[in-house]
Amino acid sequence: MTAKKSSFSYRNLLYALLVLVALVYIFSPLAYTKIRSGVHQNISSMPGNMMGVSYGERGFAIAEDVAMAPMPPMFSPGYLGDVDSTQERRVVKTGSLSILVAKITDTLDSVRTSTLSYGGFIENTSVYESIAGARQAVATVRLPSDNFEVALEEFKALAVKIDREDVQASDVSEQYVDLEVRLENARREEDQYRDILEDATDIEEILMVTQYLSQARMRVEQLEGQLNYLSRQVSMSTISLTLREEVAPGQVSSEWRPTAIVKSAFTALLAGLVSLANVIIAAVIWLPLAALWIALAVLIGWLIAKLWKWGTMKARGK
Repeated sequence: MTAKKSSFSYRNLLYALLVLVALVYIFSPLAYTKIRSGVHQNISSMPGNMMGVSYGERGFAIAEDVAMAPMPPMFSPGYLGDVDSTQERRVVKTGSLSILVAKITDTLDSVRTSTLSYGGFIENTSVYESIAGARQAVATVRLPSDNFEVALEEFKALAVKIDREDVQASDVSEQYVDLEVRLENARREEDQYRDILEDATDIEEILMVTQYLSQARMRVEQLEGQLNYLSRQVSMSTISLTLREEVAPGQVSSEWRPTAIVKSAFTALLAGLVSLANVIIAAVIWLPLAALWIALAVLIGWLIAKLWKWGTMKARGK
């Protein structure tokens, strides 16, 4: 009678342990990922043919014409157009220069004069006081790529000391060719839809082909925008300047500014309160999930202790 009761208790504990393992697996991120992967595979395996939708006899003929027309080749995201090794390389040039100068205003005037002489422009300029009495400035210069090196050397000649210099040249020739090929095929696709639209006779046909034509036009405009942006990046280089003014020790102001100190302290206080509030919000949101995992861990530990105790008592009984 005692052995039968012990066996029944052992089976119950084993079943409870199996249920807990299943719950942990269901709530784990790995199981969630597998479930989502299975759903996506089922969706992707479903047959679909938008061209097979019935639009009447003439409408079906239009869909068939679109499907059978010599469409441009499809490109995968990793596809790059064929790049001729003899063609001109397209390179995006960028540079950054941090220098110590004698006078901020005189240096900015020289930078502005040089930039204009090279056919460029200053995109933005900012002058501020970093330390009491010491000024700094940042400027972004855009100028033709052919003048990038000579302009950079001229800016360096304005420095009392060069703190840092970085130059980058990114070859975008393959990306440029890829965009050109995709744009050409998108335009060809648009022309095919225009030809089909000219032969359309009823309202249903016109609406269907117009929708396809609108989508093709949108793709053409997007590719044109990307190609134009890349062309501008290639033709115009960018130089980011950081100017630090040289200040003699006697020129540094020792003026006490209590208002600025109070503002700085208040800003730091607000930043600390915001960080504390973010931590509290995150803790409140994650607290129920953390409590669930702690409860599961405690229950599993209790079951393991019970099984260990039951096994020990059974061994002693033998």
